[in-house]
Amino acid sequence: MMLPFVKLLFTAFAYSITNFLYITAVLMAFVNVKRNAGLEEEWLGFSRDSTKNMLLSSMLGGMLAGLGLSFLITGLGIVVDMNALMLIWGLAMLFMLATNRGMGFAYAAGIVSLSNLILGWPDTDPASITALTGILYLAESLLTMTDGSSGALPVVVRHKRYSPAGAYVSNKLWPVPLVMLVPSLPGQAGSGGISMPEWWPLLSGGSTTGAFGLVYMAALLFYQDMAVTAPAKQRTRDAGFFLCAYSLVVLILAVAADALYVMKYAAALLTPVLYWLVTFLLRRGIELGTPIYTPPWRGLRVLAVYPESPGSSMGIRPGDILLNLNGKAINSEEMLKTELNGSPTYIWIDISRNGSKMTLDHRDYRNGIADIGLVFVPRKTGHYYSFGGNDKKNTLFRKLLSGRGKSI
Repeated sequence: MMLPFVKLLFTAFAYSITNFLYITAVLMAFVNVKRNAGLEEEWLGFSRDSTKNMLLSSMLGGMLAGLGLSFLITGLGIVVDMNALMLIWGLAMLFMLATNRGMGFAYAAGIVSLSNLILGWPDTDPASITALTGILYLAESLLTMTDGSSGALPVVVRHKRYSPAGAYVSNKLWPVPLVMLVPSLPGQAGSGGISMPEWWPLLSGGSTTGAFGLVYMAALLFYQDMAVTAPAKQRTRDAGFFLCAYSLVVLILAVAADALYVMKYAAALLTPVLYWLVTFLLRRGIELGTPIYTPPWRGLRVLAVYPESPGSSMGIRPGDILLNLNGKAINSEEMLKTELNGSPTYIWIDISRNGSKMTLDHRDYRNGIADIGLVFVPRKTGHYYSFGGNDKKNTLFRKLLSGRGKSI
């Protein structure tokens, strides 16, 4: 019966949130949230949400992902040696600290798998490591598609095709508690006394001992990207789709590696190489594409609309071009402020959306309208968001490749 195992896993998962590794992951998520809040205050003048709410949202997403991952990993019988797990975790953490681009599970898994195949250490199965990597990236792809664009920050960037250009920066980090299977040591209690289905475990290479123990682990699933050539939601959907396709290929490699020894080498090499290729192609698309948020010849291009603002009530969207306010042409933010200086109680705005013109209006007879709550793409600015700092060539691709975000 599976019921005892399910109860055991739920109990273990409840304890996993008190694990030192998970607490460390939460602290790193807190640092990331604080950094995001600081950037929002710098670019928008205020933080759109509290640090507490942003952290709790990140933790909730991570816990849901962790619960699903724990059932999937243990349910399929993916068993990884404890030494291998700690080595992968350490290498992935070092990669994140060195590049600020998330935990490099793909690279760490490739290194540990090759170490096992060439040196015989750690004593684990490369097929199981590959399967674990594929499942982690599958969860990351789902989180990216569902939550990657939430809280995306509107900024201004330099782009080789157009500068300045508006963009949206996403910087999400989810701390994920995990319960995983490891081979039990001689004389150590394991899960071997619990009845499991005949097909379990799925990967035979990780089940040579016949007895298993549950351990608490944690992961940091990370999405850092910039939407320049597509809206933020579309960009996260595209990134999540490519990452999902990668994870499925890796899982196929894991099954093949479990069946054929030579495929263990292929899995160890292709897992990091294919991940690098996916990230390279996504960033290359930004460099070669055309920005969608650029200053128009006439009017003001909307980059962002504040929630619960007059602009939001009127139905103005990012990408719209504000042409006229109360019949007067608007070509700069200064002209807009001048027209709103007296806090009129009723305004109508002519906008252009995808080549079609329309008129929207708003009224506030009690307080007047001093601000419509829009962020525009500037025609000129000395304030840019950079992923790569002030290198000489300073292309957007180099900024994304280096993975650091700051204003210059």
